[in-house]
Amino acid sequence: MSKKKAPLHGPVFRTLCTIICCLAIAGTNACVQQQHATEDLQSFHEFELQNGIRVIVRQNPLSRMHSIVLGINGGSGAVAPQKAGLDTIALQLMSLASERYPDSTRREILKRTSSVINVRSDFDFATVQMHTIDTYFEQTFDLFLNLILQPTFPPELFQETITNAINAYRSDMTDGYARASLIANRALFAGHPYQASIDTPATLQSLSLEDVQKFYRKTLVAKRLTIFASGKFNLDALKNRLNTTIGALPTGDTAPSVQKRFSRMDPVRLLLDDNAQLSPNASYLRGNFIIAPPNNNDYWALVLTGKMLSDIMNDILRTRNGLVYS
Repeated sequence: MSKKKAPLHGPVFRTLCTIICCLAIAGTNACVQQQHATEDLQSFHEFELQNGIRVIVRQNPLSRMHSIVLGINGGSGAVAPQKAGLDTIALQLMSLASERYPDSTRREILKRTSSVINVRSDFDFATVQMHTIDTYFEQTFDLFLNLILQPTFPPELFQETITNAINAYRSDMTDGYARASLIANRALFAGHPYQASIDTPATLQSLSLEDVQKFYRKTLVAKRLTIFASGKFNLDALKNRLNTTIGALPTGDTAPSVQKRFSRMDPVRLLLDDNAQLSPNASYLRGNFIIAPPNNNDYWALVLTGKMLSDIMNDILRTRNGLVYS
């Protein structure tokens, strides 16, 4: 007597369905991972503008955020020490007003679109950055380009920028750690081009609007610039837009090379600051340590060691003893 096969239902049916679904999902994930791997390899694009500026684009079709970064080779290390602060002041002033966008219009656009245009100057490089969403990209990008290409450097904004920088310095000097950092940096950078990273009211007050304009003309040139972009772009349109704007900047000269070595301090110096305005109940210690450069085999070991020490100071010493940080 033949037996009829029992219909699949109940727990057996659900178990088989689960297995089939898992296999299907696993197969789909494998396809998606393979597709993502292929897309990742294809997401970076590189081209040169007509004046030789290198452009690197990271295509991200899933992001609404559009970012453009203008990298400038040569930061405070390319500035004379007696003009310390010139790089920061010049780039800040450049990003405040242009021929088509006075300061009030710039502020209105950035506020309405929740976009950001800011500048930063470091030892060896500086950046001008723009961040916005796709809806406002065209308008914000036009503002960004015009600030770079046709800044007006209004005298009243120059004085305001200088005053703000001096006030920021004086405010920092009421903070014990900022004072300790200044003292250590002055000693370490003495006689080195990086000394120009330490601006003071005296160096800031010595700057003129002519200094700023000369810095702009010498620095915003093709041989010192690189462009980075991240977002969802029409590459042909982006290339054409950059070629007709930043691609028209003069070639200029490369940034001056800066000697990265420091003279060894022997013996190590302990510098004391007995400023009466600081709290008598707190002490601040700052040490500058010269380490290997990033292309040295020991660099990343030193970075890891530094992070471990930082964790010890923050998570152990501070927890037990109060205000301790690295």
